[in-house]
Amino acid sequence: MSESAFSTIGRRLEREAPIAWSRLPWATALAAAVAAGITSFIYLGAREIGDIDQAVVLPSLLGMGPFSLQSVAATAVSATLAAGGLLGVLALITRRPVRNFRFVATALALVSLTMPATIPGPPVQMRLTMAAMHVAVWAVAVSILPSLAVRVQHRVSK
Repeated sequence: MSESAFSTIGRRLEREAPIAWSRLPWATALAAAVAAGITSFIYLGAREIGDIDQAVVLPSLLGMGPFSLQSVAATAVSATLAAGGLLGVLALITRRPVRNFRFVATALALVSLTMPATIPGPPVQMRLTMAAMHVAVWAVAVSILPSLAVRVQHRVSK
């Protein structure tokens, strides 16, 4: 008797690979470096084509000031480090930490998009640049971080 596709899918979800605690720190560090690099690239490209208005004062982890490469990199690294911490906490308290992490990270990314949409002052192009950076950090967090942090399971052929 053959199994239905639905029962096979369900079994795969139950057997989600566990987080490898020895891999989580370096996976988080690598993801943070990638996020900082991508957001810096976006910032530099937007600055080059004139989408960044240096007269606009924005809040950042470095304090109030103009939109800068330092604030972009610091924010990307901080957000990715927080994502690594979130993945670790979810690994401790849930059966499916990667699935739950991707759900929570997506919800937090959607909430974070309210900042570039609602902050007073920046022109539309600068808002779009900030939104692109938020999406880039989210994409790195939900793709690279869980992929590198899970324990590798080798399949044995029958």
